[in-house]
Amino acid sequence: MDDYYVYQWVDRDIGQPFYVGKGRDQRLANTRSRSPQFKAYLEDHPNCSPEIIADGLTEDEAFAAEEEYIARYKAAGIPLVNVAYGGRGGIHLFGSDNPMFGRPWYTADTPPERIAEWRRKIGRGGELNPMWGVSPSERMDAATYQQWREAHKKITGDRNPNYGNHALSEYYDEHPDVAKAKQGRPGAANGRCRPVRVIRPGGSSEEYPYMTLCAQEISDEIGTPNIQYLAVKISQCAKTGKAYKGYRFEFQ
Repeated sequence: MDDYYVYQWVDRDIGQPFYVGKGRDQRLANTRSRSPQFKAYLEDHPNCSPEIIADGLTEDEAFAAEEEYIARYKAAGIPLVNVAYGGRGGIHLFGSDNPMFGRPWYTADTPPERIAEWRRKIGRGGELNPMWGVSPSERMDAATYQQWREAHKKITGDRNPNYGNHALSEYYDEHPDVAKAKQGRPGAANGRCRPVRVIRPGGSSEEYPYMTLCAQEISDEIGTPNIQYLAVKISQCAKTGKAYKGYRFEFQ
């Protein structure tokens, strides 16, 4: 039956998951049948809550998705309290010691449409992610965002569990084409770009998909040829509501 799901518990003070699991019915809300690590974290960080990140799965798909999310978070340097890498039976053998290492959940006999459906259900990356392009300051109220900033100051530098890990940068150095594809997202392709409306002194207005394009288009008429400087001014004015040379800007 496709009634299983994968869920995560999120520390709302820092906007970051600390546990990933699979289940069905009300399993995600259960805080009693948990590991000592989970209970200790929840006791120290009470502003936490669960959310479903993939649903409509069979049990095998849920096991596979649970493993994938845990591996994805660990690779990103996000500390989890999971005592295992997930999967059927809570396998504790990591990396190449795990008999399932490098093996997908599906086989050569699995229908392609079933694999595609599973990937669609769990692959909420990029624009499929509801938080795509939304900065932490926009996800939280002012007080929570300030707490988040203070919490993140404590894990900078050598206190960051990923400190000194240069594996990704070294991979990009060896594979420039991949680096360009992953890192080169100019203009509207940048997930954090925001449409901006310019309101001219005479009252006419126009909307642009991102700030740099707006700066390029109005630089001559506004008399500021330095595009990067103008883009910064547009961002500042859009946030503060102040005008620049009689021009006003609003994020859309």
